[in-house]
Amino acid sequence: MSADTTTATPTPTSPANTAPVARFSPRRLAGLARSELIQLLRNKVSVFYAVAMGPLMVLMLAELPMIKTLADVMPRGGLATMLTTTLAVTGLGLVIYYNLTTAVVARRETLVLKRLRSGCSSVLEILTALALPNVLIFWLQVALVLAVVSALFGAPSFTNPLLLVLGLGLGAVFFAIASFLTGVSTRTVESAQLTTMPGIMLFLGLSGLLIPLSVFPDAGQRVIQWLPVAPVAELVMLGLNGTTLDKQTHTFAGSWQAAAQPVAALLGWILLAGWYLNRTMRWEPRR
Repeated sequence: MSADTTTATPTPTSPANTAPVARFSPRRLAGLARSELIQLLRNKVSVFYAVAMGPLMVLMLAELPMIKTLADVMPRGGLATMLTTTLAVTGLGLVIYYNLTTAVVARRETLVLKRLRSGCSSVLEILTALALPNVLIFWLQVALVLAVVSALFGAPSFTNPLLLVLGLGLGAVFFAIASFLTGVSTRTVESAQLTTMPGIMLFLGLSGLLIPLSVFPDAGQRVIQWLPVAPVAELVMLGLNGTTLDKQTHTFAGSWQAAAQPVAALLGWILLAGWYLNRTMRWEPRR
């Protein structure tokens, strides 16, 4: 009698399903982020424009007669607050949302994401490492813009700097997740210009900055205040000068109460977008 030597044929599975469950490792995250930063810095022209575009725009705007008139009539720090907030929201759309969408598509189509996902790195480590270099460049851009506008038009009062940091931080997290979600439906790096454009236009148009909230009916204003971008602008303005999109002014103590709604809105959007990303994230090239 011969022993039955038949063995079950292993079924091939996706690396996303077979990857070992890894515990979060700061050291591993730092290594991945450093590698992504090196890739980003190789395109020195893009990095220069990403960092310097904001300050250069401020210097050009400073020569416009309308800006000079606003600088004369607005209270000290008011124009600096307005310009910093506007350019911060613009930076979220361009430096983080667009750049990170192209990066995640490029890494996916060149099988980098597939290799990382089949290794020992966790999903949180991979996605955070992809986002960190662009987030750091965005924060550097905001710092440079704030320094330039403060020198030109007078520094804001910095009513509550913690809210400024909170607004920029939560905004960066949401836009990073939004870029990963957009990357799911983006087939090539070249097509990222098309897939991100509607989001950038929508974010900027409904930020409460380019189009004042007073233009919209009351119901529209309430909706916009709960969308992702207006809360970021509100927190930045509260942090810089204690003002809100509807022109109210708050002290340090009052700014915390005014910040409750935008913080709640941003946290809700981050949780919702993160949950959806967990269900739809693609790790292999689109075919």
